[in-house]
Amino acid sequence: TVADVVPLDYNNRILVENGLQRIRAGRVRPGIKALLAIAKRDALTLSAADLGFAIGPRLNAAGRLDHMRLGIECLLADTADLAFKAGEQLDELNQTRKEIQQEMSMDADIELPGSIGAGVCFFQPHWHEGVVGLVASRMKEKLNRPIFAFAPSEDGNTLKGSGRSIPGVHIRDALVEINAHNPGLIEKFGGHAMAAGLSIGTDKFEQFSSCFMAWCESNIARSLLESVVETDGPLSTAEINLDTARALENCGPWGQAFPEPVFEIQASVSGYRKLNGPHIRYDLTLADDQRLAAIHFSGEEGLVEQGAVSVVGKLSINRWKGREDLQLVIEQIQPAV
Repeated sequence: TVADVVPLDYNNRILVENGLQRIRAGRVRPGIKALLAIAKRDALTLSAADLGFAIGPRLNAAGRLDHMRLGIECLLADTADLAFKAGEQLDELNQTRKEIQQEMSMDADIELPGSIGAGVCFFQPHWHEGVVGLVASRMKEKLNRPIFAFAPSEDGNTLKGSGRSIPGVHIRDALVEINAHNPGLIEKFGGHAMAAGLSIGTDKFEQFSSCFMAWCESNIARSLLESVVETDGPLSTAEINLDTARALENCGPWGQAFPEPVFEIQASVSGYRKLNGPHIRYDLTLADDQRLAAIHFSGEEGLVEQGAVSVVGKLSINRWKGREDLQLVIEQIQPAV
Protein backbone atom coordinates (compact mmCIF):
# COMPACT_ATOMS: atom_id res chain seq x y z
CA THR A 1 0.00 0.00 0.00
CA VAL A 2 2.71 2.50 0.97
CA ALA A 3 5.41 1.59 -1.55
CA ASP A 4 2.94 1.62 -4.47
CA VAL A 5 1.60 5.05 -3.36
CA VAL A 6 -1.96 3.81 -2.85
CA PRO A 7 -4.26 6.48 -1.33
CA LEU A 8 -4.54 6.21 2.44
CA ASP A 9 -8.31 6.27 2.68
CA TYR A 10 -10.14 5.32 5.88
CA ASN A 11 -9.68 1.56 5.42
CA ASN A 12 -6.10 1.70 4.14
CA ARG A 13 -4.96 3.85 7.07
CA ILE A 14 -6.31 1.20 9.45
CA LEU A 15 -4.48 -1.56 7.56
CA VAL A 16 -1.19 0.35 7.38
CA GLU A 17 -1.31 1.43 11.03
CA ASN A 18 -1.97 -2.13 12.19
CA GLY A 19 0.80 -3.43 9.95
CA LEU A 20 3.22 -0.90 11.41
CA GLN A 21 2.22 -1.87 14.94
CA ARG A 22 2.93 -5.54 14.20
CA ILE A 23 6.34 -4.75 12.73
CA ARG A 24 7.19 -2.56 15.75
CA ALA A 25 6.19 -5.46 18.01
CA GLY A 26 8.53 -7.85 16.15
CA ARG A 27 5.76 -9.78 14.38
CA VAL A 28 7.46 -9.48 11.00
CA ARG A 29 9.00 -11.63 8.29
CA PRO A 30 12.78 -12.14 8.52
CA GLY A 31 13.13 -10.45 5.12
CA ILE A 32 11.55 -7.20 6.28
CA LYS A 33 13.60 -7.33 9.49
CA ALA A 34 16.79 -7.81 7.45
CA LEU A 35 15.98 -4.91 5.11
CA LEU A 36 15.29 -2.63 8.08
CA ALA A 37 18.66 -3.54 9.62
CA ILE A 38 20.49 -3.01 6.31
CA ALA A 39 18.76 0.36 5.85
CA LYS A 40 19.62 1.30 9.46
CA ARG A 41 15.97 1.87 10.39
CA ASP A 42 14.70 1.11 13.89
CA ALA A 43 11.68 -1.20 13.81
CA LEU A 44 10.51 0.17 17.18
CA THR A 45 9.93 3.64 15.69
CA LEU A 46 9.04 2.55 12.15
CA SER A 47 6.90 4.95 10.12
CA ALA A 48 5.09 4.67 6.81
CA ALA A 49 7.81 6.88 5.29
CA ASP A 50 10.41 4.25 6.22
CA LEU A 51 8.47 1.69 4.19
CA GLY A 52 8.26 4.07 1.23
CA PHE A 53 11.85 5.31 1.25
CA ALA A 54 13.86 2.42 2.73
CA ILE A 55 12.04 -0.89 2.19
CA GLY A 56 10.14 -0.34 -1.06
CA PRO A 57 13.07 0.93 -3.17
CA ARG A 58 15.28 -2.00 -2.18
CA LEU A 59 12.60 -4.55 -3.06
CA ASN A 60 11.82 -2.75 -6.32
CA ALA A 61 15.49 -2.55 -7.32
CA ALA A 62 15.48 -6.27 -8.15
CA GLY A 63 12.73 -5.91 -10.74
CA ARG A 64 14.24 -2.73 -12.17
CA LEU A 65 17.76 -4.04 -12.75
CA ASP A 66 17.71 -7.84 -12.50
CA HIS A 67 14.74 -10.09 -11.74
CA MET A 68 11.96 -9.61 -9.22
CA ARG A 69 12.45 -13.15 -7.84
CA LEU A 70 15.24 -11.87 -5.56
CA GLY A 71 12.79 -9.59 -3.77
CA ILE A 72 10.31 -12.44 -3.45
CA GLU A 73 13.02 -14.71 -2.06
CA CYS A 74 13.86 -12.08 0.55
CA LEU A 75 10.23 -11.75 1.64
CA LEU A 76 9.71 -15.54 1.79
CA ALA A 77 13.02 -16.40 3.51
CA ASP A 78 12.45 -18.54 6.61
CA THR A 79 15.73 -17.81 8.37
CA ALA A 80 17.58 -14.63 9.29
CA ASP A 81 20.71 -15.77 7.40
CA LEU A 82 18.88 -16.36 4.12
CA ALA A 83 16.94 -13.13 4.52
CA PHE A 84 20.06 -11.08 5.24
CA LYS A 85 21.93 -12.56 2.27
CA ALA A 86 19.05 -11.66 -0.08
CA GLY A 87 18.72 -8.26 1.60
CA GLU A 88 22.39 -7.45 1.00
CA GLN A 89 22.00 -8.31 -2.70
CA LEU A 90 18.94 -6.06 -2.89
CA ASP A 91 20.87 -3.27 -1.18
CA GLU A 92 23.68 -3.55 -3.74
CA LEU A 93 21.18 -3.46 -6.59
CA ASN A 94 19.50 -0.43 -5.05
CA GLN A 95 22.83 1.40 -4.82
CA THR A 96 23.48 0.63 -8.48
CA ARG A 97 19.98 1.85 -9.29
CA LYS A 98 20.70 5.16 -7.52
CA GLU A 99 23.89 5.66 -9.53
CA ILE A 100 22.15 4.88 -12.82
CA GLN A 101 19.24 7.16 -11.91
CA GLN A 102 21.57 10.03 -11.02
CA GLU A 103 23.42 9.74 -14.35
CA MET A 104 20.16 9.56 -16.31
CA SER A 105 18.73 12.55 -14.44
CA MET A 106 21.86 14.57 -15.27
CA ASP A 107 21.41 13.58 -18.93
CA ALA A 108 17.80 14.78 -18.79
CA ASP A 109 18.89 18.11 -17.32
CA ILE A 110 21.34 18.58 -20.18
CA GLU A 111 18.70 17.54 -22.72
CA LEU A 112 16.18 20.13 -21.47
CA PRO A 113 15.00 22.33 -24.35
CA GLY A 114 15.49 26.09 -24.10
CA SER A 115 11.75 26.65 -24.39
CA ILE A 116 9.67 24.18 -22.39
CA GLY A 117 6.18 23.39 -23.61
CA ALA A 118 3.23 21.94 -21.71
CA GLY A 119 4.70 18.43 -21.89
CA VAL A 120 8.19 17.02 -22.42
CA CYS A 121 9.64 13.72 -23.64
CA PHE A 122 13.18 12.47 -22.98
CA PHE A 123 15.23 9.69 -24.58
CA GLN A 124 18.83 8.53 -24.60
CA PRO A 125 19.95 5.30 -26.33
CA HIS A 126 22.11 4.26 -23.34
CA TRP A 127 19.39 4.67 -20.69
CA HIS A 128 18.11 1.70 -18.65
CA GLU A 129 14.48 0.76 -19.19
CA GLY A 130 14.01 -0.15 -15.52
CA VAL A 131 14.79 3.37 -14.32
CA VAL A 132 12.96 5.61 -16.82
CA GLY A 133 9.92 5.87 -14.53
CA LEU A 134 12.03 7.33 -11.75
CA VAL A 135 13.59 9.85 -14.14
CA ALA A 136 10.14 10.82 -15.43
CA SER A 137 8.96 11.31 -11.85
CA ARG A 138 11.94 13.50 -10.96
CA MET A 139 11.58 15.69 -14.07
CA LYS A 140 7.83 15.98 -13.46
CA GLU A 141 8.53 17.31 -9.98
CA LYS A 142 11.16 19.70 -11.32
CA LEU A 143 9.18 21.07 -14.29
CA ASN A 144 5.58 20.59 -13.06
CA ARG A 145 4.61 19.14 -16.42
CA PRO A 146 3.60 15.70 -17.70
CA ILE A 147 6.76 13.82 -18.64
CA PHE A 148 7.64 10.71 -20.63
CA ALA A 149 11.10 9.14 -20.48
CA PHE A 150 12.18 6.41 -22.91
CA ALA A 151 14.93 3.79 -23.09
CA PRO A 152 15.62 0.87 -25.44
CA SER A 153 14.03 -2.41 -24.40
CA GLU A 154 16.34 -5.20 -23.28
CA ASP A 155 16.01 -6.97 -26.63
CA GLY A 156 16.54 -3.71 -28.53
CA ASN A 157 13.39 -4.15 -30.63
CA THR A 158 11.33 -1.33 -29.09
CA LEU A 159 11.55 1.78 -26.93
CA LYS A 160 9.98 1.48 -23.49
CA GLY A 161 8.44 4.68 -22.16
CA SER A 162 7.23 5.61 -18.69
CA GLY A 163 5.13 8.68 -17.99
CA ARG A 164 4.24 10.72 -14.92
CA SER A 165 1.58 13.41 -14.76
CA ILE A 166 0.43 16.37 -12.68
CA PRO A 167 -2.95 16.84 -10.96
CA GLY A 168 -5.68 17.61 -13.47
CA VAL A 169 -4.00 15.87 -16.42
CA HIS A 170 -5.01 12.23 -17.11
CA ILE A 171 -1.94 10.81 -18.80
CA ARG A 172 -3.53 7.52 -19.88
CA ASP A 173 -6.33 9.45 -21.60
CA ALA A 174 -3.61 11.27 -23.52
CA LEU A 175 -2.27 7.93 -24.78
CA VAL A 176 -5.78 6.77 -25.72
CA GLU A 177 -6.30 9.87 -27.87
CA ILE A 178 -2.83 9.80 -29.42
CA ASN A 179 -3.27 6.12 -30.27
CA ALA A 180 -6.67 6.75 -31.86
CA HIS A 181 -5.33 9.52 -34.12
CA ASN A 182 -2.03 7.79 -34.98
CA PRO A 183 -2.66 4.09 -35.75
CA GLY A 184 0.49 2.01 -35.49
CA LEU A 185 2.48 4.57 -33.51
CA ILE A 186 1.98 2.91 -30.09
CA GLU A 187 2.46 -0.85 -29.90
CA LYS A 188 0.91 -1.20 -26.44
CA PHE A 189 0.15 0.99 -23.43
CA GLY A 190 -1.50 1.04 -20.03
CA GLY A 191 -1.72 3.00 -16.82
CA HIS A 192 -3.93 5.44 -14.96
CA ALA A 193 -4.35 9.17 -14.42
CA MET A 194 -0.95 9.89 -12.86
CA ALA A 195 1.31 7.24 -14.41
CA ALA A 196 1.43 5.24 -17.63
CA GLY A 197 3.74 3.06 -19.69
CA LEU A 198 4.00 2.27 -23.39
CA SER A 199 6.09 0.66 -26.11
CA ILE A 200 6.88 2.24 -29.48
CA GLY A 201 9.11 1.37 -32.43
CA THR A 202 12.78 2.24 -32.17
CA ASP A 203 12.37 4.91 -34.87
CA LYS A 204 9.16 6.45 -33.47
CA PHE A 205 10.44 8.63 -30.63
CA GLU A 206 10.34 11.93 -32.51
CA GLN A 207 6.83 11.22 -33.84
CA PHE A 208 5.50 10.29 -30.41
CA SER A 209 7.20 13.27 -28.79
CA SER A 210 5.56 15.65 -31.30
CA CYS A 211 2.14 14.06 -30.81
CA PHE A 212 2.41 14.14 -27.01
CA MET A 213 3.56 17.74 -26.87
CA ALA A 214 0.78 18.77 -29.28
CA TRP A 215 -1.79 16.99 -27.09
CA CYS A 216 -0.47 18.74 -23.99
CA GLU A 217 -0.56 22.17 -25.63
CA SER A 218 -4.17 21.61 -26.71
CA ASN A 219 -5.53 20.01 -23.53
CA ILE A 220 -3.70 21.48 -20.54
CA ALA A 221 -4.75 24.81 -19.06
CA ARG A 222 -1.76 27.06 -18.36
CA SER A 223 -2.92 27.46 -14.75
CA LEU A 224 -2.22 23.74 -14.15
CA LEU A 225 1.43 24.29 -15.07
CA GLU A 226 1.99 26.87 -12.36
CA SER A 227 3.91 25.39 -9.45
CA VAL A 228 1.85 25.77 -6.27
CA VAL A 229 3.04 24.69 -2.82
CA GLU A 230 0.19 24.01 -0.39
CA THR A 231 0.98 24.37 3.30
CA ASP A 232 -0.74 24.17 6.67
CA GLY A 233 0.29 27.74 7.42
CA PRO A 234 2.99 29.24 9.65
CA LEU A 235 4.37 27.87 12.89
CA SER A 236 5.37 30.18 15.73
CA THR A 237 8.82 29.66 17.20
CA ALA A 238 7.16 28.40 20.42
CA GLU A 239 5.58 25.54 18.43
CA ILE A 240 8.84 24.44 16.80
CA ASN A 241 9.95 21.78 19.27
CA LEU A 242 10.19 18.03 19.85
CA ASP A 243 6.75 17.86 21.49
CA THR A 244 5.12 19.16 18.32
CA ALA A 245 7.13 16.77 16.19
CA ARG A 246 6.12 13.81 18.39
CA ALA A 247 2.45 14.84 18.27
CA LEU A 248 2.55 14.99 14.46
CA GLU A 249 4.35 11.64 14.27
CA ASN A 250 1.71 10.02 16.48
CA CYS A 251 -1.08 11.28 14.20
CA GLY A 252 0.20 9.16 11.31
CA PRO A 253 0.42 7.13 9.23
CA TRP A 254 0.81 9.81 6.58
CA GLY A 255 0.96 9.14 2.87
CA GLN A 256 -0.78 9.47 -0.46
CA ALA A 257 -4.07 11.42 -0.19
CA PHE A 258 -3.36 11.90 3.53
CA PRO A 259 -0.23 14.07 3.44
CA GLU A 260 1.92 14.91 6.42
CA PRO A 261 1.46 18.57 7.47
CA VAL A 262 3.96 21.06 6.05
CA PHE A 263 4.52 24.48 7.56
CA GLU A 264 5.87 27.88 6.60
CA ILE A 265 8.85 29.02 8.64
CA GLN A 266 10.82 32.26 8.41
CA ALA A 267 14.50 31.91 9.26
CA SER A 268 18.02 32.83 8.21
CA VAL A 269 20.77 30.51 6.97
CA SER A 270 23.59 30.31 9.54
CA GLY A 271 25.49 27.64 7.62
CA TYR A 272 25.19 24.64 5.35
CA ARG A 273 27.11 21.62 4.15
CA LYS A 274 26.69 19.22 1.27
CA LEU A 275 26.04 15.58 2.12
CA ASN A 276 26.55 12.47 0.00
CA GLY A 277 24.40 12.81 -3.09
CA PRO A 278 22.62 16.08 -3.89
CA HIS A 279 21.44 16.58 -0.27
CA ILE A 280 22.01 19.73 1.81
CA ARG A 281 22.19 20.07 5.58
CA TYR A 282 21.24 23.56 6.81
CA ASP A 283 21.73 25.34 10.10
CA LEU A 284 18.83 27.77 10.45
CA THR A 285 18.31 30.57 12.95
CA LEU A 286 14.74 31.54 13.86
CA ALA A 287 13.44 34.95 14.89
CA ASP A 288 14.13 34.39 18.61
CA ASP A 289 17.69 33.15 17.89
CA GLN A 290 16.53 29.55 18.27
CA ARG A 291 18.68 27.21 16.15
CA LEU A 292 17.03 24.61 13.95
CA ALA A 293 18.75 21.79 12.04
CA ALA A 294 17.24 21.13 8.62
CA ILE A 295 17.85 18.80 5.70
CA HIS A 296 16.85 19.29 2.07
CA PHE A 297 16.92 16.01 0.17
CA SER A 298 18.00 16.49 -3.46
CA GLY A 299 18.26 20.18 -2.64
CA GLU A 300 21.63 20.98 -4.19
CA GLU A 301 20.08 22.69 -7.19
CA GLY A 302 18.06 25.09 -5.02
CA LEU A 303 20.86 25.82 -2.53
CA VAL A 304 20.55 29.12 -0.62
CA GLU A 305 23.95 29.87 0.90
CA GLN A 306 23.07 32.72 3.26
CA GLY A 307 20.54 35.35 4.27
CA ALA A 308 16.89 35.39 5.25
CA VAL A 309 14.80 32.55 3.82
CA SER A 310 11.21 31.39 3.57
CA VAL A 311 11.05 27.65 4.18
CA VAL A 312 8.29 25.09 3.72
CA GLY A 313 8.95 21.88 5.57
CA LYS A 314 7.94 19.08 7.91
CA LEU A 315 8.89 18.82 11.57
CA SER A 316 10.56 15.47 12.22
CA ILE A 317 12.66 13.64 14.78
CA ASN A 318 16.23 12.67 13.90
CA ARG A 319 17.01 9.54 15.92
CA TRP A 320 20.66 8.53 16.18
CA LYS A 321 22.42 6.35 18.76
CA GLY A 322 19.63 6.70 21.29
CA ARG A 323 19.31 10.48 20.85
CA GLU A 324 16.28 12.35 19.58
CA ASP A 325 16.87 15.74 17.94
CA LEU A 326 14.43 18.06 16.25
CA GLN A 327 14.88 18.34 12.50
CA LEU A 328 13.10 20.17 9.71
CA VAL A 329 12.73 18.26 6.45
CA ILE A 330 12.67 20.98 3.80
CA GLU A 331 10.21 20.78 0.93
CA GLN A 332 11.11 24.18 -0.51
CA ILE A 333 13.53 26.94 0.43
CA GLN A 334 14.00 30.33 -1.21
CA PRO A 335 15.30 33.78 -0.30
CA ALA A 336 12.75 35.71 1.74
CA VAL A 337 10.85 38.42 -0.08
